[in-house]
Amino acid sequence: MGNNEVSALYHNGVFQPTMPIVVQGPASQTIFVGESAVFSAVAMGGNLSYQWSFDATPITGATNNTLTLTNLSLADAGTYSVVVSNTIGSTNCSATLRVVPAVLLHRYSFVSDASDSAGGPSWNGAIVAPEGGSAATIANGLFLPGNAGGGFGISGYVSLPSGILTSTASITVECWVSQNQYKCCWQPPIGLSLVLQ
Repeated sequence: MGNNEVSALYHNGVFQPTMPIVVQGPASQTIFVGESAVFSAVAMGGNLSYQWSFDATPITGATNNTLTLTNLSLADAGTYSVVVSNTIGSTNCSATLRVVPAVLLHRYSFVSDASDSAGGPSWNGAIVAPEGGSAATIANGLFLPGNAGGGFGISGYVSLPSGILTSTASITVECWVSQNQYKCCWQPPIGLSLVLQ
C-alpha cells in the first residue's frame, strides 16, 4: 500500500490518527557549492503535515516530507529541521548541511614530468613502460602515441598513485587534446572518453 492509500484510510476514518513518530529522519550532508541536497523524513501517525525550517525559520512552501535544495551556496549551510504534526500532536527532527567550496586537490601539467603541483610530491605520477606498444613521453605535454605498429600490446601510460579518488563526491577532469596525425581510413574521434577506476 502506498503513502496515498494509507493517507486516504486515515482521512476517511478507517484508521485513527496517533501521535506522529519519525521513523527515518533527514541525514546530515556535506555538499560542494553549486550542487544539490535532498532531505527527507519518513513518519507514521496519520493525517500528517510537514513544515521544514532553516536555522529555526520556516521555509515558505516547504510542506512535503522531502526538501530539495539546488545550486547551493555557502550561505545555505546550517540546520534544516522538519516538524511533523497532526491533530494529536507533533514531533521534529533535524540535520546539518555543510556547504564547502570546490578545491583543486591535484594538478598535473606534464611540462617535464608527472609531478602534482597542487597535492605535492607524494601524489606524483610515473610513466609506465609499454608492453608491446609505444612509449609515453612528457615534454611540454603528455604524448600517448598508442600502438603505432598496430596489433596488440599495451602502450606506455602515466600511472597516478592509488587513493587519489578516495572519498571524492565529484571530480572534474580538464584536458586539452591535439591530434598529431591520422591515416587515410581512420576518422579522428569527436570527443575524448576518460575512464577512471
